[in-house]
Amino acid sequence: MRLVRGLLVFIFGAIAAAGAAYFLVVRPQVKAWGADPLEAELPLPGDGLLPAPSATETRGITIAATPTAV
Repeated sequence: MRLVRGLLVFIFGAIAAAGAAYFLVVRPQVKAWGADPLEAELPLPGDGLLPAPSATETRGITIAATPTAV
């Protein structure tokens, strides 16, 4: 019984640690994936649709072409 309890504590601890690592380390990096930090702060079309959003995310890519070619 102690072995099962210890295993459950370990599993739940590992899940909690993985969740905390995701929200503290990974998520801030993913929220602006590929976008320049200055670009991520700029207002975008549609930003005014929600007056107080609970979260904001901006992703971007760099395309080596003129806007007309894209």
